[in-house]
Amino acid sequence: MAKLKLFWLVTVAAAFWGPFLAISSYPQVFAYRILFLAHLIALTFALVFRNGLATQLEQVKVRDQLRFFFLWLIWAIISVLWADSKIDAARHIWALFSGISLIGFTVFYTNTEKDLTNYSKLCLATLLLFMLIGVWEHLTGIHLKPMSTIDPVIYAKEALFPRVIFTNTNDFATFLALYVPFLYTRAKYCTPWRTKASSWLALLLGIYLIIITDSRANILALFLMAACALVLYLVDTRLKGFRNLIIIVLIIGSAWWLTGYTGLRSLGIQDLAYQLTSLDVETQEKGSSIQLRTGLIRGGLEMLKKHAFLGVGAGNAEYHMQDYWLWTRGLTNLHNWWLEVLVNYGVLLWVLYLAFYGRLMWDLFTVLRRSEQPLLKRLAEGLLLSMTGFLIGAVSSSTLYAANFMWFIFALGLAVYNRFLNSAGQKGTPNET
Repeated sequence: MAKLKLFWLVTVAAAFWGPFLAISSYPQVFAYRILFLAHLIALTFALVFRNGLATQLEQVKVRDQLRFFFLWLIWAIISVLWADSKIDAARHIWALFSGISLIGFTVFYTNTEKDLTNYSKLCLATLLLFMLIGVWEHLTGIHLKPMSTIDPVIYAKEALFPRVIFTNTNDFATFLALYVPFLYTRAKYCTPWRTKASSWLALLLGIYLIIITDSRANILALFLMAACALVLYLVDTRLKGFRNLIIIVLIIGSAWWLTGYTGLRSLGIQDLAYQLTSLDVETQEKGSSIQLRTGLIRGGLEMLKKHAFLGVGAGNAEYHMQDYWLWTRGLTNLHNWWLEVLVNYGVLLWVLYLAFYGRLMWDLFTVLRRSEQPLLKRLAEGLLLSMTGFLIGAVSSSTLYAANFMWFIFALGLAVYNRFLNSAGQKGTPNET
C-alpha cells in the first residue's frame, strides 16, 4: 500500500503538468497518461495477489459522492448513442474517466494526515513553481510554450501575459484562482512568523499574476473569495475580528495618505476598475468578448432544446456550435464550464452536478467548524474559498473538461471530508490517528 500511495502521488504530480510533459514526436503520449496506466496495472496486480486493499476500501465514507461521478461516466457513455461526433465523444469520455479516477484514487489512498500533508505540499510546490515561471515570463517575454502569434506588434503585447504550461492566460489565471487560497490559509493557520511572512508575500504575488493576466472572471473571483474569507474570519473571531479589521483599514489608509499615493492611478486601481466596469460597454460593441460569450450561451441553450434537454452527447457541444457561427463568429469552445456540463450532458446531470458542488461546499464548511485538527481546518477553508471563487472563474477558460488541476480540487475536497469522517469515527479509540 505504501508503494502504491507513493506511485499515485507521483502520478498526481504529473497530472498538473498534463500534455506539457509529452514526447515531442508523440504529443498524445505524456507523463501523466503513462503513469496513470502504469498505476492501473500495478493496482490490478495488487487486487489479485493481495488482500490488504479491502481494509483501505472500508475507510471510504464518501461513497454517495463517488457514485455521482460513476453515474456521470455511465451517462456519458450512454450519450454516445445520439452523439453526432463519436470521436469527440470518445475524447471527452476518456478525459472524464481520467478526471474521475483522479478523484476516486486520491480519496482511496488518503487515510492519514500524512497523506493529506503530502498532497498539500505538492499543491503548494506546484503553485509556487508555476508562479515563479509566470513572473519570469512576464519580465522576459520568453515563454515555456511557443507563442502562436506571428505579427511582432501583437507578439510584443502577448509576451507580457504569463501562460506557463497552459494554452492561454485564462487557463493560468483559473489555476491560480483555484490554488492561491491555500497560501492564505497557510498564512492564517501556521504559527512560525517566517511561514506567515513568506505565505503572505506569495499570496500577494499570486494575486498580482491574476491581475496582469487580464482575466476578468478570475479577478472577480478574487473579490468573491476575499469576501468569503472575511465573513469566515469575522464569524470565527467575532468582536475581536471586527476590531482587527478596523485597525488594518486605518493602518492601510494612513499609510496610503502619508506616502502621497492618493490617486487611484498610482496603485493601478483605476486600470483594474476600468477592466471590471468596461463589461457594460463591451456588450454594445460588435464582436466583443461579451457579445461572443452571449452568442455561445444562446447557441448552447438552443442546441440543448433541440436535444430534448438530454444533452448533445459527451463532448459534442463544440461540434454543434459550428451551426451558430453567425452568433459566435466561428468560436466553438463554450468558454463556460457550467454551460459545458449543461449542454453536453443535459439538465438532469447538470442539476445533480450542482447538488454535488453545493453539498461538497457545505461538507467543507462542516469540517472547518467542527474539526479539531489544524490541518483539516486549513485545507477545508482553502478548498471552500477555492470553490467559491470557481463559481465565477469557471466562465473564464475556453474549456475545462481535461483540466486536471480542476478535478484535483474535487479530489482533495472529498479526501479532506472523508478523513474528517474517519477521524470523527475513530475519536477516543485506541487506534486514533
